[in-house]
Amino acid sequence: MPFVLKAIEEETPTMKDFFLMLLLTGARKGDVQKMRWEQIDFDYCSWRIPETKNGQPLLLPLTERAIEIPKSRKENSDSPWVFPQKGKPTHCIVSPQKTWESIRARATILLWEENPKWKAIIEEVKNFNLSTTQARVK
Repeated sequence: MPFVLKAIEEETPTMKDFFLMLLLTGARKGDVQKMRWEQIDFDYCSWRIPETKNGQPLLLPLTERAIEIPKSRKENSDSPWVFPQKGKPTHCIVSPQKTWESIRARATILLWEENPKWKAIIEEVKNFNLSTTQARVK
Protein backbone atom coordinates (compact mmCIF):
# COMPACT_ATOMS: atom_id res chain seq x y z
CA MET A 1 0.00 0.00 0.00
CA PRO A 2 2.78 2.53 0.67
CA PHE A 3 3.96 2.07 -2.91
CA VAL A 4 0.45 2.60 -4.29
CA LEU A 5 0.11 5.79 -2.24
CA LYS A 6 3.49 7.03 -3.44
CA ALA A 7 2.51 6.33 -7.06
CA ILE A 8 -0.82 8.15 -6.57
CA GLU A 9 1.07 11.20 -5.25
CA GLU A 10 2.81 11.50 -8.64
CA GLU A 11 -0.47 11.94 -10.54
CA THR A 12 -2.14 15.16 -11.66
CA PRO A 13 -4.05 16.89 -8.85
CA THR A 14 -7.45 15.73 -10.12
CA MET A 15 -6.46 12.10 -10.57
CA LYS A 16 -4.54 12.07 -7.29
CA ASP A 17 -7.59 13.39 -5.43
CA PHE A 18 -9.90 11.02 -7.27
CA PHE A 19 -7.95 7.89 -6.31
CA LEU A 20 -7.42 9.08 -2.74
CA MET A 21 -11.17 9.66 -2.41
CA LEU A 22 -11.78 6.10 -3.62
CA LEU A 23 -9.39 4.76 -0.99
CA LEU A 24 -10.63 6.98 1.83
CA THR A 25 -14.35 6.35 1.31
CA GLY A 26 -14.48 2.82 -0.08
CA ALA A 27 -17.15 4.13 -2.47
CA ARG A 28 -17.69 2.71 -5.91
CA LYS A 29 -15.67 4.22 -8.75
CA GLY A 30 -18.82 5.35 -10.58
CA ASP A 31 -20.18 7.12 -7.51
CA VAL A 32 -16.93 9.04 -6.97
CA GLN A 33 -16.79 9.90 -10.69
CA LYS A 34 -20.29 11.42 -10.46
CA MET A 35 -19.69 13.25 -7.15
CA ARG A 36 -21.28 16.71 -7.29
CA TRP A 37 -20.81 19.70 -5.00
CA GLU A 38 -24.43 19.76 -3.80
CA GLN A 39 -24.03 16.19 -2.49
CA ILE A 40 -21.34 17.19 0.01
CA ASP A 41 -22.22 18.64 3.41
CA PHE A 42 -19.06 20.38 4.58
CA ASP A 43 -20.60 21.24 7.99
CA TYR A 44 -21.45 17.61 8.83
CA CYS A 45 -18.56 16.05 6.90
CA SER A 46 -20.79 13.80 4.85
CA TRP A 47 -21.54 12.88 1.27
CA ARG A 48 -25.03 11.96 0.16
CA ILE A 49 -24.96 9.65 -2.84
CA PRO A 50 -28.46 10.11 -4.31
CA GLU A 51 -28.63 6.71 -6.00
CA THR A 52 -26.25 3.81 -5.49
CA LYS A 53 -25.97 0.64 -7.55
CA ASN A 54 -28.89 -0.90 -5.64
CA GLY A 55 -31.05 2.15 -6.39
CA GLN A 56 -31.01 3.48 -2.82
CA PRO A 57 -29.50 6.73 -1.54
CA LEU A 58 -26.53 6.50 0.82
CA LEU A 59 -25.25 8.97 3.40
CA LEU A 60 -21.52 8.45 3.79
CA PRO A 61 -19.59 10.06 6.66
CA LEU A 62 -16.30 11.57 5.52
CA THR A 63 -13.14 11.47 7.60
CA GLU A 64 -11.16 14.64 8.17
CA ARG A 65 -8.76 13.69 5.37
CA ALA A 66 -11.62 12.76 3.01
CA ILE A 67 -13.43 16.09 3.51
CA GLU A 68 -10.17 18.00 2.87
CA ILE A 69 -10.14 16.79 -0.73
CA PRO A 70 -13.38 18.41 -1.90
CA LYS A 71 -12.72 21.47 0.30
CA SER A 72 -9.42 22.13 -1.46
CA ARG A 73 -10.95 21.46 -4.90
CA LYS A 74 -13.97 23.71 -4.35
CA GLU A 75 -11.89 26.92 -4.29
CA ASN A 76 -10.74 26.56 -7.90
CA SER A 77 -13.81 24.93 -9.40
CA ASP A 78 -16.38 26.30 -11.80
CA SER A 79 -17.69 22.81 -12.57
CA PRO A 80 -20.71 21.09 -11.01
CA TRP A 81 -18.49 18.01 -10.59
CA VAL A 82 -15.93 17.52 -7.85
CA PHE A 83 -13.81 15.60 -10.39
CA PRO A 84 -14.39 17.20 -13.81
CA GLN A 85 -13.05 15.76 -17.02
CA LYS A 86 -9.86 17.48 -18.20
CA GLY A 87 -10.74 20.15 -20.74
CA LYS A 88 -14.48 19.59 -20.27
CA PRO A 89 -15.56 21.00 -16.89
CA THR A 90 -19.22 20.32 -17.68
CA HIS A 91 -18.49 16.56 -17.69
CA CYS A 92 -17.28 14.29 -14.92
CA ILE A 93 -14.21 12.06 -15.24
CA VAL A 94 -15.10 9.40 -17.78
CA SER A 95 -12.53 6.63 -17.59
CA PRO A 96 -9.69 6.62 -15.07
CA GLN A 97 -8.54 3.16 -16.22
CA LYS A 98 -5.33 4.26 -17.97
CA THR A 99 -4.32 6.31 -14.95
CA TRP A 100 -4.99 3.35 -12.64
CA GLU A 101 -2.82 1.11 -14.85
CA SER A 102 -0.04 3.70 -14.68
CA ILE A 103 -0.34 3.88 -10.88
CA ARG A 104 -0.18 0.10 -10.60
CA ALA A 105 2.89 -0.07 -12.85
CA ARG A 106 4.73 2.66 -10.90
CA ALA A 107 3.81 1.06 -7.57
CA THR A 108 5.13 -2.29 -8.82
CA ILE A 109 8.43 -0.74 -9.89
CA LEU A 110 8.73 1.05 -6.54
CA LEU A 111 8.15 -2.27 -4.76
CA TRP A 112 10.73 -4.05 -6.92
CA GLU A 113 13.27 -1.31 -6.30
CA GLU A 114 13.08 -2.12 -2.59
CA ASN A 115 14.50 -5.58 -3.31
CA PRO A 116 18.24 -5.42 -4.21
CA LYS A 117 17.93 -8.32 -6.68
CA TRP A 118 15.03 -6.72 -8.56
CA LYS A 119 16.62 -3.28 -8.38
CA ALA A 120 19.70 -4.58 -10.22
CA ILE A 121 17.49 -6.11 -12.92
CA ILE A 122 15.55 -2.84 -13.31
CA GLU A 123 18.79 -0.88 -13.69
CA GLU A 124 20.02 -3.38 -16.25
CA VAL A 125 16.82 -2.98 -18.28
CA LYS A 126 17.00 0.82 -18.03
CA ASN A 127 20.60 0.78 -19.24
CA PHE A 128 19.73 -1.59 -22.06
CA ASN A 129 16.89 0.70 -23.19
CA LEU A 130 19.15 3.74 -23.02
CA SER A 131 21.98 2.15 -24.97
CA THR A 132 19.54 0.78 -27.58
CA THR A 133 17.94 4.20 -27.97
CA GLN A 134 21.31 5.94 -28.22
CA ALA A 135 22.47 3.45 -30.87
CA ARG A 136 19.36 4.21 -32.96
CA VAL A 137 19.94 7.95 -32.70
CA LYS A 138 23.52 7.66 -34.04
